Amino acid sequence: MWRYYKQYRESLQPIMEELNADWMKVHVAGEIAPDGDVELAEGAHESFVLPTCQKCGGILKTDVVFFGDNIPRDVYDLCADKLEDCTGLLVLGSSLTVMSGYRFAWYAKLEGKPVFIVNIGPTRADSFADMKVSAPVTEVVTKM
Repeated sequence: MWRYYKQYRESLQPIMEELNADWMKVHVAGEIAPDGDVELAEGAHESFVLPTCQKCGGILKTDVVFFGDNIPRDVYDLCADKLEDCTGLLVLGSSLTVMSGYRFAWYAKLEGKPVFIVNIGPTRADSFADMKVSAPVTEVVTKM
């Protein structure tokens, strides 16, 4: 059974820190990359304690589309409508590796709309982007 209950990150963060007080010290070796990625030892995830829903005790899942998941149809339709109405597409901080994001960049290009990308590394749309800035999003957006 799926239930929808919204809990904001600000209230969840202290709970996660309490449940996993020393986890970062034990399992994260080296630096945290600009995009938040870290190298973890094999099996490190097994000792990470996930908080449960305060309403039902079930598993919490963030309201994001994970790699390999599908965009909910209503979200896809809304994005497609917005893409139809826009004059160009600005991609911020995405490699566009997942087809759901890449598809919108490709559709924009097919419609003759400019595609601008700001990302630290390469993206799947680099070959047809009208402009690509290889830099952290925060550095670029604050200067726009």
